[in-house]
Amino acid sequence: MISADQSDFAYDGDAKCTVKRFDEIYSAAATHDIATPDAAKKVRLRSLDVRPLSATSVGVYFKTEDGTATLLGTNASNPQTLDMDGVDGPQGFIKQHNPDGWAETETAGKAFQIVLDAAVPVAVNGTYIEVD
Repeated sequence: MISADQSDFAYDGDAKCTVKRFDEIYSAAATHDIATPDAAKKVRLRSLDVRPLSATSVGVYFKTEDGTATLLGTNASNPQTLDMDGVDGPQGFIKQHNPDGWAETETAGKAFQIVLDAAVPVAVNGTYIEVD
C-alpha cells in the first residue's frame, strides 16, 4: 500500500520510492520503452496520458518487456485506436494518478512498453515508481 504520497517520493510500506516521470513523443511504428527500471526493481505505473498528435488514427497497446500479453485492457489482438480529431477513436488514453498503481511489470529489470501500429506521432507521459 502506498501512503504519504508527495511530489517527489512515495512510501510503499516503509520503503521510500522516488516518483519518476516520463514525457516522450514517439513517431515510429514500433515498440517503445516508456519506463525502464533498475535491474533489481519492477515498474509500477501510477499515471499515464497518451495522445495522438495527428488526425491519422493509430492503434496502441501496452505490454511489458518480458511479454505480459494484456495490460490496461489492451493487447496485440485488441489495440486501442486513437485519433486526434476523435473521428476513428478516442482522442487519448488517460489513466489518472493512482497511488497504488495501474499496472506492474512481473519481472525485475523489465520495461513497461507501448506499441504503435503506425508511424504517427504520439505523446506519452506519466509517472511510475520502482518497487521490489
